[in-house]
Amino acid sequence: MFIFTITAKPYPNNKDVDKDVTGASIKAWINFPEREAAEMVANFYIHQNGWGPENTTEALWVEEKDIAEEDREFYREALEYGSTFIFNIWGGKPQAAGDETDEE
Repeated sequence: MFIFTITAKPYPNNKDVDKDVTGASIKAWINFPEREAAEMVANFYIHQNGWGPENTTEALWVEEKDIAEEDREFYREALEYGSTFIFNIWGGKPQAAGDETDEE
């Protein structure tokens, strides 16, 4: 399985992100043995979700024994469905002090 880290910017018509979001670092877990094809799959799905892939900053081949415990759910999901994506976005509106939200 490959794990890619890909930077991307939201397309202007992406209704799923705040207008102030300027980009994301996306960790793409792709269950495919060939690197170029796996990267094409990652970029395709990023594009389909309203983002313009820019740069692949990391490409790693991993096996189950290499995966940290906290990442095993992503590995298992990619095994079952073929891929999984984790978006770490930046930009957006700053939160006021004490206005944190728990995401679970």
